[in-house]
Amino acid sequence: MAEKNAKKYDFASQLRDMDLEYILSLDITKLKSGLLEGQFTSVDLVNVFADRCYRVGRSLCLSAQENFEESLVLAAEKDEERKTAISSGYKAVQALPLMHGIPFSVKD
Repeated sequence: MAEKNAKKYDFASQLRDMDLEYILSLDITKLKSGLLEGQFTSVDLVNVFADRCYRVGRSLCLSAQENFEESLVLAAEKDEERKTAISSGYKAVQALPLMHGIPFSVKD
């Protein structure tokens, strides 16, 4: 736990002029729509949710393990996959899984 808490992050500096509370209020369907419409990227979502996890979750011990760096790499990959699917057409976009590029966290 001490090792996890020793790591420092600055997700807030990566957040563009986004309405954070709005994004945090969206359900999965609206997050997917926002991604497909280009309102934000998966990297944006990781930064938003990681910032919340970092600022609030740590103090409440809400996460057992943090994978922020790996999440950002995967999010960038999903952004490229979605961009390719969009340029390939409707069928390629429809083939994307429901939660494609949407970060989530699970705790036992």
